[in-house]
Amino acid sequence: MARLTRLAAKRLLDNKDADVEVKQRKRSHPVNNKATGPVGAAIEEPKSKDPLRRLPNICCDIILGYLTPIELIRCGHVSRFWREYLQLSTNLSRIRAHFPYAWETENWDPGAPVYNRFKSLCWENRALERGEPTAVWKYRNTDYFRIAGDFVVSAFENDDSIQWQHFTHTEGGRAASKAKTLDLHRDIWGHNRVSLLNVELNPDGFVFLRAKVGPSIYATSRVTEEPALFCDVVYSLTDDKCVWSKKSPTDRTYKPLLLGKDRMYFACKTSSGQYELLAVEFRTDRLLYRVPGYSARSHCYDNHRLRILHGALQLIQLGDEEFLIQHGTRSLFGNRFGFARDFAIINGATGHVVQTFSYNGNFEEFYAVAKPKSSTFAMVALQPLRALEDLAVLPFQTFSQETDKSFSRTAIQILSFSDKTTSIYQVLIHPFTLKAFCVSKSEGPRVMTVVPNNDPKSRSLVDKGIGELLVPLQPITIDEYYSVAAMHHPLTLPPTNSNKRRKLKVPNCHVLGMALVDERRMLYMNVDAEHDYCLYLFDFTPRMVGKDGPSGQQA
Repeated sequence: MARLTRLAAKRLLDNKDADVEVKQRKRSHPVNNKATGPVGAAIEEPKSKDPLRRLPNICCDIILGYLTPIELIRCGHVSRFWREYLQLSTNLSRIRAHFPYAWETENWDPGAPVYNRFKSLCWENRALERGEPTAVWKYRNTDYFRIAGDFVVSAFENDDSIQWQHFTHTEGGRAASKAKTLDLHRDIWGHNRVSLLNVELNPDGFVFLRAKVGPSIYATSRVTEEPALFCDVVYSLTDDKCVWSKKSPTDRTYKPLLLGKDRMYFACKTSSGQYELLAVEFRTDRLLYRVPGYSARSHCYDNHRLRILHGALQLIQLGDEEFLIQHGTRSLFGNRFGFARDFAIINGATGHVVQTFSYNGNFEEFYAVAKPKSSTFAMVALQPLRALEDLAVLPFQTFSQETDKSFSRTAIQILSFSDKTTSIYQVLIHPFTLKAFCVSKSEGPRVMTVVPNNDPKSRSLVDKGIGELLVPLQPITIDEYYSVAAMHHPLTLPPTNSNKRRKLKVPNCHVLGMALVDERRMLYMNVDAEHDYCLYLFDFTPRMVGKDGPSGQQA
């Protein structure tokens, strides 16, 4: 301690002359000019010294270690020295300490400055905690909506065009490009009659389109009586060209499922009524495999709008490998998971089932969240169940791939909260960042603050309630307990003409649900009083970080 004091004193003496700055100010005095001379004589006063500047670096680091991320960013507005010191001292270790998920999932250059990215993460975390998205897009009555990576595609059924948008990453956040239109007449099928039937999208900007293509719009009446063809294409939005196409006299032979990084997945119905899983490498037009043994359940009906939120089949990326998560071990398609007691992991490269797991209990609807740059994913329940009279629980489980390519359940986590005052319809939680949202039947989405549950009494209540819900064949061990510390006001919309944020008005609406896109984006869908399907895309990524924080826009 004495050594630190001597270092501070030495630095104070060395910088004594540099710290003292003289500024001139004019003061007005209510006196008579004739008697006393000019009004407001200039006086010289020394500027107050910056206390942080007189401390050694080790003391500065100790002080900054007690501050929250958003307080660190605000320190940059105190003085030039504070700002420069923060820029120099903010390194990857500070990113790892405050934002471990970003540290594990993003690509970091050890020699690159990370202060701007640190600021972006701070504002993003603040927006998520307050429920203040920086941008909100609303889509009304859209039949097809696909979001993958930085691309968004929306379209209407039987239409002849699609709308798409690309989000580009900048140093301070995410910037959205103008919405563009892909005209199916002009860009793909010429002047033929076109009726859109299906849309799929992958993170690289490739879009799969299935359309019913008829004769030319300029054809005679005799030609127009000819039967239409069903055409499939994979189109590159970035290169503006078609990379794969296929024609068929019927649309019942191959049912499109999902578009992967290099493969398009189909379900093919056989003469026995069963389905085969097909995969086509669209860049080379090569059939990779046909795997039989799948069926479509009657209650797993297929609705384009409801499948926007959750389908019976999900595509996840674990490292360089692609896997299909099949909710319910037999069905390949449908919009609801519906009474699925188990799920299967399908290897996208071979089409074979790697492993099957049960959900352990009465929870029916789960969704998969993959952790980038890892071999780990989580299965999260959508709807909480009432465990006791005033206690609701929501489980989420973590799975990891072993060295022998098999999967194992590595952790079971339980989120519990009191459900006395309001009926929660759905809870959405990111299993790795623990950012959570909830929605009830009468209000829009809310932010939930999730914290570790270290109370022994509360844990025993959770164990008592979860034992009646899970009812497994063998006892399970809960690895991590979480609880809801606070439930905030509904999400607000970014300001338009003023600095005041606006409320999301959802009067007399019927909530259809929510879906998680990634750690900073979510979807919310309802049916309003006019019976219109309203889909909202909430984005919490900072658009522009300025002196007063991030500013967003609503499209």
